[in-house]
Amino acid sequence: MTSVGVYLPRAIEVERSIETAGEIERLGFESLWVTDHLFDTDGQILNPFPECWTMLTAIACATKSIRLGPLVLGNSFRSPALVAKMSSTLDCICRGRLNLGIGAAWFEEEHTKYGFTFRKPPERIEALSEAVQIILGMWTQPEYSFSGKYYKCVRAVNEPKPFQKPHPPVCIGGKGDRMLSIAAAYADIYNAAGPGPNPTPEEYVTLLKKLRDHCLKTGRDFHKIKKTWGGYICVARNERELKEMVKRLRLDPTRAVIGTIDSCISKINDFKEAGVEGIMAIFPDLWDSGSLEMATLFADAILNKV
Repeated sequence: MTSVGVYLPRAIEVERSIETAGEIERLGFESLWVTDHLFDTDGQILNPFPECWTMLTAIACATKSIRLGPLVLGNSFRSPALVAKMSSTLDCICRGRLNLGIGAAWFEEEHTKYGFTFRKPPERIEALSEAVQIILGMWTQPEYSFSGKYYKCVRAVNEPKPFQKPHPPVCIGGKGDRMLSIAAAYADIYNAAGPGPNPTPEEYVTLLKKLRDHCLKTGRDFHKIKKTWGGYICVARNERELKEMVKRLRLDPTRAVIGTIDSCISKINDFKEAGVEGIMAIFPDLWDSGSLEMATLFADAILNKV
């Protein structure tokens, strides 16, 4: 069975976000994910936009079984030693339900507004590699020291350690060779999603081949990395609903799962054949209006069939 998680809307009131998380858990989804941006990157900068880590903590206290995590933390927003401490605490709060998604951070305007250093892509990726090493070290060792180009820590102590042993799963995404190399070295979960267009099943096969090659270079077992895909899931009850939905959303059907119940199952199976083991789903009605209609239909008619 393919694990299916739900990507919570970016711009949503705090109370509604917590309520929605509880409803998603009740529907039986495996995980939920919260974006880590500081304002709405789609241009509506005055929309409500709760801070990711605070929101995850509130959701952890309001849920019991669903896994949760950021998709993904912007590495340049917080020191990695602090992230190690924060994530250990949150994993204890939720009794071992945390997945730590982390990325290099891509949105320059966000860095400018908040005073964060925005490095060139190779430097951001190198800094991410150092950060993950620090987080893993502080999760697992009594004291941890690191001296790199971008980050340093000296006998850093992290107590309590994470609830999960040896540590929470690390999720790293991306489609470029540098990000794939970091995923091969450190990720427990690989996610092929944005920024940029999400891969088709055919493109996903190529990405996994590259990931496998990087695993061979680093000595990682390719099969121990969970392979996931994130994108739009648009399910309709009938052809009339489907036509209206396609016209309204204007999504590329090769890069999303769009259709009636049977056709959505078929398209998910295409991704499974390409190597996908988990899905982070964006339900467009949830993002547009807070509606859980598509998520409910998916949970009732599709979730246990894929």
